[in-house]
Amino acid sequence: MLPLKSKPLFLQVEDFIRSRIVSGDYPAHDKLPSTRELAAITGTSLCTVQTAVAKLCREGLLDSQVGRGTYVIGDKSKLSCAGLYFRRPLSRADSAFYQVLSQELRRKLAEAGVKVRVWSDERDENEFSGPPDSLSKAMEKREIQGLIAPLVSGPDLDWLKKTPVPSAVVTTDMTLKNGVGGSFRQMLRLGLEELRRQGCRSVGIISSMLPHAEDPRSSELDFYRASADIAGELGMKIHNEWILSPAEFTPHFAHFGHEQFHALWDLPERPEGLLVYPDEVVAGVITAVLERRVRVPQDLKVAFHVNDLIPYVCPFEATFLCTEVGAIVDSLIELVQTQLAGNVAGPVQVPVFVTRNPDPLRRTVVRSAVFS
Repeated sequence: MLPLKSKPLFLQVEDFIRSRIVSGDYPAHDKLPSTRELAAITGTSLCTVQTAVAKLCREGLLDSQVGRGTYVIGDKSKLSCAGLYFRRPLSRADSAFYQVLSQELRRKLAEAGVKVRVWSDERDENEFSGPPDSLSKAMEKREIQGLIAPLVSGPDLDWLKKTPVPSAVVTTDMTLKNGVGGSFRQMLRLGLEELRRQGCRSVGIISSMLPHAEDPRSSELDFYRASADIAGELGMKIHNEWILSPAEFTPHFAHFGHEQFHALWDLPERPEGLLVYPDEVVAGVITAVLERRVRVPQDLKVAFHVNDLIPYVCPFEATFLCTEVGAIVDSLIELVQTQLAGNVAGPVQVPVFVTRNPDPLRRTVVRSAVFS
């Protein structure tokens, strides 16, 4: 029952419901007790409760859905329910980074008391026409307050620019206002500068990145064009045959790295330095280096990409370009929360570290830089 007050009854009911939302007795995204139940709890009429609920719906604290009931939205500026969207299942062999990223996202969201719903899109590319229907409905009905998309493909970027809820996406396209990621150009510069500092006058590149020669945004996204440009600026020789990339997408990154290093080392002229990206390609390159008995750093100096939560064993001296998974996760969550609060969003560019040791617990940072 409500205490006796001079305030109109419908405002007292409104205060009662609001206090239960704030206290957590009526959690965000849970169904509100029915009008009849609330009338019994507060000792008021159905009409009084309906008036109070309608006002809270107009404020955005409640959402009345015809035929389903009324649901608690809660504090709209505080993230309490988020969706995770993956363009493909995380069980694939080439998804180790995204598996770790997903685990960290779930862990940090859970620590913050945020409920999570996951969409793993198993449609073929030729069936792609936007987000899955269930995800579209969840966003339209505000069943989720925000959407985080760690693993997407090119076509996803179009609809992710205009989601009805705040969103954040892992991408290399830093023109996206809801994008989180790093600039390949900046990462390459760090690695190539370090190799040049070690005395390399020539450099090769092994990467599983697909060239973007036909992409109108290739000046920003083309990994290989950036490699050649920066090597030239640093006065380092780089031949086309030293730039090894796949002709088409391959999920077998380690096998690709293994084959490409053998191909590079079979050339009559070899570079003095080598940069390898991403970390899943590096494993195959390390195996090939050992098979060919290449002396590192005497015969070849190397710069390898590594994610700090997926370290690998490297039995010889190397420079590591370290991406911090936690920084990506924090930026994705913060970007959604920034939009929820009504503030201008990203893009957010994450830091990379140049280090001698890929073990995040024992690494010695040589130099660090924030992508800009």
